[in-house]
Amino acid sequence: MKKIISLLVALLTLAACSDTWNEGSSPSNKNGVEDGGITLTINLPDFSKEELTRAGEKGLTSLNVVAYDNDKNFLLNQKITSWEVVSDGYKVKVPVTDKATMIYLVANAGDLSDTQCKSGLDKAAISGTINTENPVCWGKISVSGLMKENPEISLLRQFAKVNVKYEKTTSSDFKDDNTFELESFQVYEAADKGTIAPKDFDYNAAAVNVPDDASKANSGWQTGETPFYETAAGQAYLIVKGKYNRVESFYKVAFLDNKTKDAMPLLRNHAYTVKITHVNTYGWPTEAEAIKDPYPENRMMVDVKDDNPLVNDMIACKDYHLGVSDQVSGAWDDENIIATVVTTIKNNEKPTFSKSGDWIKGVTVSETITVPDTDGPNSTTGKKYKISIAVDKNEYSEVPRTGKVIVKSGDLTRTITVTQKGKDFKRFDRIVKLVTSSNVGTSEEYNDYFNKFLPGTKGISPKDMQNDIVRNDGLHFGVGTNEFSYLIQKKTGDVVTYGANDDLFKVEEDGANWKVTLNSGADNYDIWIGDFTITYKENGHDIAITYPVYHCGLFHKIDDSNQQPPVDQSHVSGRFYYGVVKVKGNSKTYVMLDRNLGASSDRCYAPGTKALEANKGAIGGYFHIAKAKQDQANAGNLIGNLPQGFTIPENSVFQDIIDGGNLKKETRYTLSGEAYNSVEIITTDNSELPVIYLPATGYVEGEAFRNVTHVSLWTRTLLSGNQGFDTTSPEYGFWYRYLDVYGKICTMSNLRFVSGNAGKNTGTYRAMPIRLVHVL
Repeated sequence: MKKIISLLVALLTLAACSDTWNEGSSPSNKNGVEDGGITLTINLPDFSKEELTRAGEKGLTSLNVVAYDNDKNFLLNQKITSWEVVSDGYKVKVPVTDKATMIYLVANAGDLSDTQCKSGLDKAAISGTINTENPVCWGKISVSGLMKENPEISLLRQFAKVNVKYEKTTSSDFKDDNTFELESFQVYEAADKGTIAPKDFDYNAAAVNVPDDASKANSGWQTGETPFYETAAGQAYLIVKGKYNRVESFYKVAFLDNKTKDAMPLLRNHAYTVKITHVNTYGWPTEAEAIKDPYPENRMMVDVKDDNPLVNDMIACKDYHLGVSDQVSGAWDDENIIATVVTTIKNNEKPTFSKSGDWIKGVTVSETITVPDTDGPNSTTGKKYKISIAVDKNEYSEVPRTGKVIVKSGDLTRTITVTQKGKDFKRFDRIVKLVTSSNVGTSEEYNDYFNKFLPGTKGISPKDMQNDIVRNDGLHFGVGTNEFSYLIQKKTGDVVTYGANDDLFKVEEDGANWKVTLNSGADNYDIWIGDFTITYKENGHDIAITYPVYHCGLFHKIDDSNQQPPVDQSHVSGRFYYGVVKVKGNSKTYVMLDRNLGASSDRCYAPGTKALEANKGAIGGYFHIAKAKQDQANAGNLIGNLPQGFTIPENSVFQDIIDGGNLKKETRYTLSGEAYNSVEIITTDNSELPVIYLPATGYVEGEAFRNVTHVSLWTRTLLSGNQGFDTTSPEYGFWYRYLDVYGKICTMSNLRFVSGNAGKNTGTYRAMPIRLVHVL
């Protein structure tokens, strides 16, 4: 759980120089700032307790001040050797050197070297047993920030924590009449080291920061809160030991998000609670067998909870502390937003609340929970309050709004930032109809484009796109051959204004609707994004709805015919979104789909790489390119209903891209230091994506899965002439060329689409993915 360390800056005798001290220069009156130093009062809570703590005299064992200039050049690493214990915490003198613009404070790091500081505190590694009583903590503040009145700086713990609890509840899915007793648990394969600072020096970083040379470590058997270094999603897991019906059993538990069921990144300064709610049957008889379990939680049901969002902004004085949810949010139509407040003030004195923002109507306490005392001299019983923040609906704007609730307990105050989303008028105020002659959807989907057509499309949500690009918020026109236009309900007083690329599309009145179409000549292979806005008044309020217009991809629907997936995968079918990019070869430029046919993701996928497992949708379908002997004119025609203007590429396309040096295999590393091979095509002009990925797929031969670590893609080129069989050969018409990338080798290989020889067909077919192109 995130704790905040308040640094109350005593700007002693700064009046003479406060107007002339600029970042990156020397103080004009060094004696006026105590010979280049600033006196700070540091309040360091005891992080060893889960939630309710007070400052203690042993919390700070060492403190380093590290300074950098405006170009991030290392200037100073000075260890503070003495401090004064005061009622508020610790009073120390922090040096400020010439040209310093950013100051980092590192607590309890011991002998922090200049070498570590020069390479960057986000790369400086720490390993070994984690000290929970005096944890390594990091924070930053600019020199100009130090000059402000009552500046504060947050210090983050360098590690995460996990605890396992058993709280049986009833369930119709689990008829567990037998008893279960939780004995202990063990964290497996967490990173064995961490860095001092988080990723990008960001307090709220959602991505882990793991040293490149980190290995994996186990915690040993534990019965309470267990610390570990932050670890990439999908790497670490738990082995839980307990007795089911008095028989000792072992269970494997993954860290999965309760809503999405995706693997969770395990972040520093977060506290994770794994609550076992149901146990279905006996676990594995040994720890080793549980480790091998490919299906975690098939024997028990767990609720993995990241406690960090509940109370993550805390301040303490000598006698008590106050903590709040510092960031809470609600939907546009929410009338109450819930937050959490914790205080350990004596006599159960309730906190008081004030607010800013007229749309926040008031604050009431909806629930009071007594938090029991934890062991140790620095902890105390306190109260947790669930508060209900009453708000007006944000029903007249698409734009989110922000207000504040100030919580006061005794002399301490904390601020809760309250964000309320805007109303999505595109989806909920005016139903948009898609008009098309294509067969990519149903009438019901066409009549509600935003709420039914887009949600029914695979590969269009941000999680399916590189860099989380948003594509499900606007109107799409097909690249190459467009068959789409849109009808938007018209209201009295509507005014349409154009934004970007207004010469490429038009919005015209069409009876009771606005009709959005491409302009003449815009039905081509160019890639662009435009927008327009409809404004009007409702109940005296100005409302503006902005519609992005995308000419960046296309929709396409496939069935599961002519596919032969590996045994551990399934056929793909349905409606897919494909982005397009322009790829430069040695002699020509190609418009290429950003993913394989039938792929729901354009991200990188490499088999066996845990951090990339969720991107398996990038493979697409495994297709038979033929079912019988064919000549070149008919090669590849088995795959029908391809997007207009795009075809299965000829051998020459991939060869030209290889010759142009734009298809490369790069060795890259996950956040946990795991190496993988990334096969990438570097894109060229007018493309948003810096690269497109070719996932490792291998190919299927009957029921056998071949070359799983290779990139394999069909072409429609028959092997003939000086490359292979003469057109009069009985083998001509059976053999196809395909792209084969493995190791450092990018080449074109040959494969018979069906087993046999001398013109015979024995019925064992080969299948592999396809990447479609248009040759400019």
